[in-house]
Amino acid sequence: MEVRARVLGSQLCLSPHSSPTSRRSREMSDCYTELEKAVIVLVENFYKYVSKYSLVKNKISKSSFREMLQKELNHMLSDTGNRKAADKLIQNLDANHDGRISFDEYWTLIGGITGPIAKLIREQEQQSSS
Repeated sequence: MEVRARVLGSQLCLSPHSSPTSRRSREMSDCYTELEKAVIVLVENFYKYVSKYSLVKNKISKSSFREMLQKELNHMLSDTGNRKAADKLIQNLDANHDGRISFDEYWTLIGGITGPIAKLIREQEQQSSS
C-alpha cells in the first residue's frame, strides 16, 4: 500500500502509455533504478498485449498471449510456437478459468520464469567462487 501511494502521489518519470523506446523514456532513463526500469518493462509488456477492443478489460486473450510467448519469451521458454504447449500454459496460469490472462496470472508466469534463472545464477556464482 505504501509503495502504490508513493508512486501515485509523486511525479512519474514516464507516462503510463510511454514505451521503453519512446523519446520520453530515453530522456527519463536516469530517473529510475535498473530494478524499477525492469518492473516498468514487465508492466508495459503486459498492457502491450491487452486488446484495446476487447469487452474484457485488462486481460490478455489466448491468441494475444500465444503471440506474446512467441515474440517476447522465445529464448526463455521452450515450445513457444507450439499451440498445444501454449494452451496448456494458459490453462495452468488461468486461475479463475475465464480463458484469459489477468495481470496477476501474468505475474505468476514471470515468477515461474525467474525462479529457475535465479537458481542458475546462484549455481554459476558458486562454481566461480570455488
